[in-house]
Amino acid sequence: MVFDAFNSFLSKFSAVSIDDIEPNKTVENSWNQSCSSPWLYQTYGTGVVYLDSVRFEDSSFWYFDESEVLDQIKLIEDSLTKDSLKDKK
Repeated sequence: MVFDAFNSFLSKFSAVSIDDIEPNKTVENSWNQSCSSPWLYQTYGTGVVYLDSVRFEDSSFWYFDESEVLDQIKLIEDSLTKDSLKDKK
């Protein structure tokens, strides 16, 4: 999630990785951003990154706890809701 210098919500980053990741290893990935005013973010903005789901080798899934993530994000911008965490399609 992207916030400007005044901690106002601008937009979301997104990234998808379908690579196998070994335990305790990292994978380089690129982030997509559709921020409408990147100049508001570039120098003084705040970025928040959270993982929303993981598919394990056994095909089971782990999903993030929306309430836990939202509680942390609300420390930056109190007006956000659970809908702010959902992708707009």
